[in-house]
Amino acid sequence: MKRLTPEELVKYPITSLNLSRRTHTMLRRKAITNCATLVRMSERHLMRTPGIGRKAIKEIRVALNQIGTDIAGAPIAVNSDDFTSPDHQLAAELITDLMAVLEKHANRLKSLKP
Repeated sequence: MKRLTPEELVKYPITSLNLSRRTHTMLRRKAITNCATLVRMSERHLMRTPGIGRKAIKEIRVALNQIGTDIAGAPIAVNSDDFTSPDHQLAAELITDLMAVLEKHANRLKSLKP
């Protein structure tokens, strides 16, 4: 699919992303109804949403990659079609998971008062 313009993202509902029912419901509860709103959200912001965890973030990023975009501040693409071997796919998944863990720990360290 071609990369959508910002104007097209406003008109592109999250229902068109073919997300799981649970992920879709959690986004709707957060009043995220179109892709323009979703792509402005960071992974950290989405992780603060009850019911949104690493699996949902990965699902959202893969769906957004299919329309040529990603969430705000995303470090790497997670579209498995970009990788040719199972080893590369596994490495991409591990890197994505590691980035989420590192960001979580970095945030904890920032919250500590010296």
